[in-house]
Amino acid sequence: GLVAALLFRIGWMKPLAIVHEKLRWGRGGLVVLVVASLAVLVALVVLLNPLRVLVTGNLTGTGSLTALGVIQEIQRQAVWYVLVNMLPIPGLTGALLLQAVAPGLKPFIERYQLGFAVALLVLAAFGVFQMLLGPLNELIAGQLIVLIS
Repeated sequence: GLVAALLFRIGWMKPLAIVHEKLRWGRGGLVVLVVASLAVLVALVVLLNPLRVLVTGNLTGTGSLTALGVIQEIQRQAVWYVLVNMLPIPGLTGALLLQAVAPGLKPFIERYQLGFAVALLVLAAFGVFQMLLGPLNELIAGQLIVLIS
């Protein structure tokens, strides 16, 4: 996921191996965990907006432009991470949703996680995510990221 983010500006997080039986709400806890982890990234996007205003008001010239560019890229990457990781595909956080719905898939998910990660990297290289999720990404990013002129 990090390699894809560095090379193709779209990445994902490796999901943690979680035993749903140890969670308070069992399989429902997996759903809560996925939603909460992705909500944190959405919150990060929104919480970085005031920093953009602060940078604009206190820095000038190329320092201001560089800082704004870095903040905006972090925000855009976070939106991509949320969209990609919601997909219920082994190798992504969304695979925990598969595990919540069908716990019997856990061995399959764990066994083929690396293979799916390589396939995801190839899809990212060919721009499949940008083609399929790009319009949704632009819509969400446009709503969450405050542009400063």
